[in-house]
Amino acid sequence: MTRKLITVVGVLILGLALVAMSCAPAGEVKPADAFGGKTIDLTNPNRPGGSGYTIGQLGGIYLEKYTGATVAMTVRRGAGGLEGHAG
Repeated sequence: MTRKLITVVGVLILGLALVAMSCAPAGEVKPADAFGGKTIDLTNPNRPGGSGYTIGQLGGIYLEKYTGATVAMTVRRGAGGLEGHAG
């Protein structure tokens, strides 16, 4: 009884996975289509020159390369990082 139930559930899950894959969008959507020509504002709560700032700069370069958007990074320090995270 339990083995049969497990088999039925497995087949149902497999069937749902196949249906979900067939419902995928036909065309590929590229990030440049969504962000091309726009400006992305990155807010960094870390001090300039630190590792968090450097990682943010590298992430901005990566975003510009693959999305075609302009990335503007601003540093907002204060309140132990809360100022930069507040938006």
